[in-house]
Amino acid sequence: MRRVLTALAVVSIATTMFPPPAGAAASADKVRGRVDQGAQMVDFSATSNFNGTEPRGTVKFTQPNADPNTVFTGTVTCLSVVGNTFQATGPITSVRNNQFPGFSPMSFVIQGSDSGKFSPSPDTFSGSVSFFNPPPMTCLANAAGQPVVDGDLIVQDGQV
Repeated sequence: MRRVLTALAVVSIATTMFPPPAGAAASADKVRGRVDQGAQMVDFSATSNFNGTEPRGTVKFTQPNADPNTVFTGTVTCLSVVGNTFQATGPITSVRNNQFPGFSPMSFVIQGSDSGKFSPSPDTFSGSVSFFNPPPMTCLANAAGQPVVDGDLIVQDGQV
């Protein structure tokens, strides 16, 4: 019995003295931001596991050229993050003050890149809604978009 207790004490001390390395467990992919595209403001926040599984989040397109504003809200069903670039897609789930009678958007695609906090290069972004197509089944973080003039986005790759 004494040997068992001694062994348990040694294991307990070893696990507290030598925790697993910080990078041992993969973290989550994360994107968030607020970008003014002129004709619309896009607010987004999404996460997924480091390998892109279990995506979740929301995207909101606000078009201030209507009074009251037209607002399309969507749910992220696909998120791909590679390094500092991302793409997120999903269905539009809510429409307020639709200025397009007879047409409601079905899906969205947003994508961009984060140039870093102190980079002289701007972040890039593009975002759009589709009135005719369901959301794509897959998404790829391979495109950047236009330079962001007003706004900021943050991209965190869980595999880095």
